[in-house]
Amino acid sequence: MGKNFRLLNAVQFLDALNENLFKYIVVYFLIFYQGHESTSTVMSITGAVFILPFILFSSLGGVFADRWSKTRIIQITRLMQVVFMILALLFVLYHEGNFIYVILFIIAALSAVFGPSKYGIISEIVPEKKLLRANGFVAAFTYFGIIFGTALASGLDTLTNEVFALMMIVPLVLSVLGAILSYCITYTKPVDPEKKWPPFVYKEITDSLAEMAKTPFMLTAAFSYGYFLFIGAFVQMNIIPYSVITLGMPPVVGGYLFLFSSIGVGIGALIATKAAGKLSSLPLYAVGMSVGCFLFTLFPFPFWVNVIWLIGLGIFGGLFLVPPQAFILSHSHPESKGMNFGTANFFSFIFALLAAGVLYLFNTILEISPSMSFSWIGIVNLGVAGVLWAMVRKAP
Repeated sequence: MGKNFRLLNAVQFLDALNENLFKYIVVYFLIFYQGHESTSTVMSITGAVFILPFILFSSLGGVFADRWSKTRIIQITRLMQVVFMILALLFVLYHEGNFIYVILFIIAALSAVFGPSKYGIISEIVPEKKLLRANGFVAAFTYFGIIFGTALASGLDTLTNEVFALMMIVPLVLSVLGAILSYCITYTKPVDPEKKWPPFVYKEITDSLAEMAKTPFMLTAAFSYGYFLFIGAFVQMNIIPYSVITLGMPPVVGGYLFLFSSIGVGIGALIATKAAGKLSSLPLYAVGMSVGCFLFTLFPFPFWVNVIWLIGLGIFGGLFLVPPQAFILSHSHPESKGMNFGTANFFSFIFALLAAGVLYLFNTILEISPSMSFSWIGIVNLGVAGVLWAMVRKAP
């Protein structure tokens, strides 16, 4: 699909890898200093701190993507990531837990701004007939990045014997590599350089929603795209408490386990590029995710069966993810693609923040076991599958 797409995919793969590597280093760092009994609380707070910037800045990233060159936005965010990774290394070196939360927030903010340009530039460098395939590759490599980032964090935790300053050198090096590759992407022109700067940036969201409402099923696609992150974020945050409390394993095992759900998502995303990439299939995929959630409660042992449950859950998640992404890309007006993805990302992270709150409610306030929390989420997801069935029966 061309050199520019390969470079873009490499840069966004490194970003996904680095985000998850850094986030898990922060999680292990905080659990190490606060104790294993704080695992659920650390996961909830870290999840909220990481997700909040996407709510605050995704729409801003959409404005940037429409008004300025998406290539330049990608390059600038990559350079800024290098700067803040240097600061993160210093804070970890001096055991500054509160400040590491601030850096985590900023790294997430850079990704929020990066996201709409990452997706919006695809249609500028890839022919329209290859958009579904290109989008599937980006989705797959995003989750392969999650796989390697999570694996690398867990592996570094083991190899360095929890010397966190040494671990932090790796995300710094990866940030530098991503910045270098971003400057190899050919410059793309702004699609709407005269776009007015909104006095209240969230007005762009309401305007985008009004525009999206004119296209049948566009809002449904945006909702589905966002809802996927509710399930994904909950699984990612709950799997470490599940490993510690239900399986009796150290936190790093949860990091290793989550790899398998990411592998499943990558497989599902690749399958969706070849077949079954329709919005009307979403309720079936949602039911598949619910079944995966129930299995954690019903059959947590022997240990190895969790690998199967996570891969299966991930495959249905990947199948669920690609159709709404592709629909937004293929049915948005060229000048609105960046803003539409910014709006979809905004709702994605509203759902992810909700997942952090639900995790805190279930595991910390109500003291429900992480194993049972999976079943409760599965029940909620069945309700969503029913709503989607009513909404997408006649969708393309």
